[in-house]
Amino acid sequence: MWTGLHWLATKFRTFRKSCSTSTLPENTCLKLCRFLIVDIFETKILGCILVAILLDILSIILIQTYLFVERFDINYLLTFALSYTMMLYATVAILFLPDARNNVKSTIKKIEMRDLNTETCKSAREKIRKEIFLETANLLAHIILAVVSWVLYTMHNENVEKYDCSIHVWTNYFPKWKNISVFLYRIIFFPTIYVSIINPSHLMKYSLLQIKFQVYVSIHQIEEINLGYEDRPFSRLDSRFHEMVSKRLLSCIKLHLFYYGLIREIEKRTTKYLFAFKTVSILLYFGLTISYFSQKGVLPITCLISLISLSIFSGATVTRSGQELENLSDDVYMSLVNVKWYHWNESNKRNYLIFLTNAMKPFKLKYSQNVSLNYKLAIELLQAFFSAISISSNLKNVGNKTQI
Repeated sequence: MWTGLHWLATKFRTFRKSCSTSTLPENTCLKLCRFLIVDIFETKILGCILVAILLDILSIILIQTYLFVERFDINYLLTFALSYTMMLYATVAILFLPDARNNVKSTIKKIEMRDLNTETCKSAREKIRKEIFLETANLLAHIILAVVSWVLYTMHNENVEKYDCSIHVWTNYFPKWKNISVFLYRIIFFPTIYVSIINPSHLMKYSLLQIKFQVYVSIHQIEEINLGYEDRPFSRLDSRFHEMVSKRLLSCIKLHLFYYGLIREIEKRTTKYLFAFKTVSILLYFGLTISYFSQKGVLPITCLISLISLSIFSGATVTRSGQELENLSDDVYMSLVNVKWYHWNESNKRNYLIFLTNAMKPFKLKYSQNVSLNYKLAIELLQAFFSAISISSNLKNVGNKTQI
């Protein structure tokens, strides 16, 4: 325990020192975000806790699935819908965590982090500082909202076994352990929603931001391909100018192709989990809306609203990160269009045309013909959410009729 506390204190001191510096070294980009979504899960204690939570969730899912099939009661389904779908979502998230963490490490390891403290990179550095501030604020806002949901959940003391299927199982089969189980499940509610709702979206965004930061620098390099020769007339452009342009242009082309390859690798690593998250997200929307409309003593309305908001904001975070990376392709293309290429030699012009053709292809995480990580996916999830509202409202009416 003292070793874990010492590790946390060391990490905090390192982060505080890095924040006090006026420069932006390569290893301080999103330092706080990395600590909260990657480094904190490196501890063995937390790893053991997550394994225990996963085993408990899997056992409860199997038991409740059997009970759902055995009873085949609509009211029973409505009562435990939220708890059951949250456990499904948490299962996918915990299984996703090791691969996602390795994906982040692999991305950072492969990207050659360039020096951002030079005067020529001032514009790119300012953009990166703004991105770091916005992402850090976004992550902290999500954590605060998760804490609010946790507090509202723990304040709801009445008949928890009637809406939480985990506590329901312990109460029915191990009644002597009811008080302990209620206490433990209230404690692990926050880490569960943190790992299942907040962490996956910000892990993906963290990986994409590392690429985005380097593309900012690449755009700056494209804009300065002719640096040092802007004011010289065409008659005074010698072979050294064309060699310099060739060197800079080929460097930009190689980096551009490298980023495409890195995005394809991230796409390959996360394909199976994206479809899994999309499925369980829709189920979670159904669980949240069913709980809201059925009002069977499930959770306080304020807690439900905060959980719904957290789910929507987290989904918006990851889809927005994919859309922003896609939009960055347009910036690369426009920076190429604005380059004064007409004084270059034929070899450089051919390379420029190849680069311009490649830049027309956007940076896009495309998982299938119809599924990409962008606003289109966000719209599909919102459509699923409103469909869940409509179906849940109808289920509420069906449940009322069965009671009559």
